[in-house]
Amino acid sequence: MDIEQSLFLYGQLTTYELEKRLLPLSERRTIPKDTYILEQGRKSDEVYLILSGLVQIGALSLEGRELNMRLCTPFDIVGALGLFQNDVHHFYAKALDDVEVGVIPMEKFQQEIIADSELAVEIIKWLTLRVKSNKVKYIDVLLNGKKGEIYSTIIRLSQLFGIKTDNGIEIDYPITNQQLATYAGMSREKTNKLLKTLREKGIISINKNKITIQDIAFLFHEIRDH
Repeated sequence: MDIEQSLFLYGQLTTYELEKRLLPLSERRTIPKDTYILEQGRKSDEVYLILSGLVQIGALSLEGRELNMRLCTPFDIVGALGLFQNDVHHFYAKALDDVEVGVIPMEKFQQEIIADSELAVEIIKWLTLRVKSNKVKYIDVLLNGKKGEIYSTIIRLSQLFGIKTDNGIEIDYPITNQQLATYAGMSREKTNKLLKTLREKGIISINKNKITIQDIAFLFHEIRDH
């Protein structure tokens, strides 16, 4: 897989057509920071289209161990993986910022899919991309541990907030080391050490909590070549 293909999988996973079809069906709602949008082990009768902010998808083991599964960004869809199953969620979704969402009742969402074949096709495309993206991420974690998780998170943020500059790709979203550690499910101490190493190698620079990626190829190659 080349870098362009990888960037696609790390970027937003909804298409313009899907966004255009879902927005008119939704009602806007603001979710305060640190609020659970979905709770593990409970059913939900709503689907959420993220319009702004970041949402962490995770799960708790029986021993209380937390597993970070993915980071959702604007125009990701949350709560749609259980379509037509009427099952409880096996994960939670937590707002990491004040998040604005478009809320669609699950029953209405399912009725629209049944009635609109073009929407159904777009949903299938999205589900297929989600499976591919999850596969890429799990491989990253299995082969590279938490280092791969940090690299993946930085790449994903660059796809959403990245601005090309003379120095590289600036992530135009202030983020503290603690926030990055939370997004990646890693301790702050290990995150600090890893970011320091990347700065010393000239892979990234950080100014006023904004990360500039100076060598994104390095991040991809570190993930893919192990």
